[in-house]
Amino acid sequence: AWFGDGRVAILVLALMAVVLKNLMTFVSRFATARIGLATVRDLRNRLFDALLAQSPGYLFATPAAVMVSRATNDVQLVREAVAERLGDLFQDGLTLTVLVVYLISLNFVLSLAILALAPLFLAPVLRFSRDLRARVRQTQQRTADLAVIVDETVRGIGVVQTFGMSGRQADRFRRASQRQFLSNLGARAIQAANGPVMEVVGVVAALGLIAFASRQIGSGSMTLGDFSAFLLGVYGAYNPLKRLNKVNLAMQQASVAAARVNEVIDAPVAIKDRPGARKLTDIGDGIHFDGVGFAYTEGRWVLRDFNLDLPRGWTVALVGASGAGKSTVAQLIPRFWDVQEGKIRVGGRDVRDLCLVSLREQIGLVTQESVLFNETVRWNITCG
Repeated sequence: AWFGDGRVAILVLALMAVVLKNLMTFVSRFATARIGLATVRDLRNRLFDALLAQSPGYLFATPAAVMVSRATNDVQLVREAVAERLGDLFQDGLTLTVLVVYLISLNFVLSLAILALAPLFLAPVLRFSRDLRARVRQTQQRTADLAVIVDETVRGIGVVQTFGMSGRQADRFRRASQRQFLSNLGARAIQAANGPVMEVVGVVAALGLIAFASRQIGSGSMTLGDFSAFLLGVYGAYNPLKRLNKVNLAMQQASVAAARVNEVIDAPVAIKDRPGARKLTDIGDGIHFDGVGFAYTEGRWVLRDFNLDLPRGWTVALVGASGAGKSTVAQLIPRFWDVQEGKIRVGGRDVRDLCLVSLREQIGLVTQESVLFNETVRWNITCG
């Protein structure tokens, strides 16, 4: 009898509808956020894997702060677009598709008229998209410049303070911060202008549609009721189009950020295993440099026609002036760099013909710089 009362049943159904609607809203938003966050996680992991596989030459040529900026600021832009706008793309895209089919079914001629007005919408969209991509790329580069200055100042704080460079560094940072501010402001201006311009274009298009429809009604080709139903459908498409326009702006920013990340991921790796590389299990009679020539930059030789035998079991010290190439010799053995002339043999084989992992497993290295990872003492001890 409780459900026998129709009024109570209606209230219960209304409550169930509201609960179901909000439950589906939660599921939709959570699923979209999860997809976005997982995409960003995978992108960041790919970026870090690419950095680990790169040669020192590539990393030395790029400030560490730039890489940090790409792994944080650039990836963050991708996250915002994918996690927060992906749902709008699917939902509003589907809504708009249904409305387009509905409008065509109502009046094919008026639908063609709207299609003829499409360039009015596309022209500003394409212009805003192009300008925004350029501004966002500039802003991300300016942000990376800021990170570089902070990194250099923190790492060299002793030099900065000892030589009274605090004022100079502060001026340098403020100039970089002002450049970043202006670039960011330009991007925000484009985003702020996008909505009003598109609304003006929409009003112009609506007026053109009304003028066309009035002629159709006057000639008897269309009734006022038909046009009212069509206009209601067009109005229903306004908000989805508005949100999709915002999605486009977010995706333009994300595309720039993703391209900057992919520049690192897709960068060619100079030092890698050759096809058919052999695993090194024993160093044999030692290490031999045969007529080695090496230069960090073309034409500026650090080593030229260099020969050295390091027999197994020997302790050898290289003595020379600063910049003579002592560290370079040590770095060539584990193939941090590849020689341009001659070859280095370990176990009787050219190191370039050996598997990198197996070669480096045979080497213990103590560098001039002390490196402590932000982990426990135990972890730092066992990692080597």
